[in-house]
Amino acid sequence: MSDGGLAQLFELFSLIFIYGVIGNFAILPICIILFLELVIEVLCIYDNACDSQKRVLLEEARRRLSKEISIVSASVSKDLKRITTKETAKLEAARAEARKRRSKDVATITALIMKQVLAAQMEDKAKEEATKLSAQAKAERATAIERKRRGEEHLAAQLREKLKAEGRERLAALERERAAFNLTQIALPEDLRDLDPLANDFTCIGEKAAGGRCTQWMFSPDDLSYAADRLKTMRSKNPGKSFEVPQLLQLANWMLCPRWHRYEKPQGKEIAIRWFRQLQPAREALSASNEARKAPVTPVKTLGGSPALESSPSSSTRSRTNSTGSSFGRSSMPETPLSSFNQSPPLSASLGAVDTLKYNEPSRTTPGDPRANLTSKFQGLAKRRV
Repeated sequence: MSDGGLAQLFELFSLIFIYGVIGNFAILPICIILFLELVIEVLCIYDNACDSQKRVLLEEARRRLSKEISIVSASVSKDLKRITTKETAKLEAARAEARKRRSKDVATITALIMKQVLAAQMEDKAKEEATKLSAQAKAERATAIERKRRGEEHLAAQLREKLKAEGRERLAALERERAAFNLTQIALPEDLRDLDPLANDFTCIGEKAAGGRCTQWMFSPDDLSYAADRLKTMRSKNPGKSFEVPQLLQLANWMLCPRWHRYEKPQGKEIAIRWFRQLQPAREALSASNEARKAPVTPVKTLGGSPALESSPSSSTRSRTNSTGSSFGRSSMPETPLSSFNQSPPLSASLGAVDTLKYNEPSRTTPGDPRANLTSKFQGLAKRRV
């Protein structure tokens, strides 16, 4: 019903109500019914208006969401394209460098073959001249030519062997160089990789008697800070001696709850031994990287007689890096002292050191019972968490 119909209905209801009040009360129920119909019609109109407004707002929200989604998609596509272009350029540069080195090796081998061909041609020419001489001169000349030929063959064989050995050494040095310079971060095992002592939900790494990880979370703030620093050192390029059993035991004790698993039911030694075995691949990788960075260089003679640098099987990283700049576009890097991993003590010797190790807890201030001043530690930890 329109607004005009409502007005007419209201006027009709007013007239009927007035007439009913003045003269006849029999039409009063009719007036009431008409009034109720008018109220229902008004409520329907308001309800339709509210639904229309709600649909308009919903449509506006959908348009805004679609616009934001399109903007984010465009930004992500742009970043992905930029990263892809950059990585493609790096790959092309590495391929160009490899082709350049391959061309250089092919040129060296070609020069050697040409020298051998020229030597054979000279030998044939000398033989032709020897046939024109007398028998005695021919014999002497033939003997001299034979000695010369054998000497040249011997020299050519030596040069071939040297070139083959140099090629093998260059390939091996390239692999060692790539492994050494790609070692920028140590991959820790899963037990250590997921630990974050500074997280708010960090709990003791010990195991409960009923099974499962201990839920104690009260630690000294200093212990958690020391543990986080030690894990950061272990993940770095030069972890020092942090992979040895005494240091692993110290790290485990920092992350074990003082109430149970550090002193009452100690589990630090067991955890340290498990970590030591899991870190064996990391120690081997560090040892290989250290060997690749050690490069004794010795001068040798090349085909033309000019001095060159020849790397031994355990080197060539430094000489190749200084001469070409880098293998894959990297600049030369200083050596990192990792010699401590080449002479890592065996597990039995490390366990003997653990038996005599006295755990130095930085937050302890009084001798005697290690649990004597845990109250002050827990108060400090509670303040930090709040």
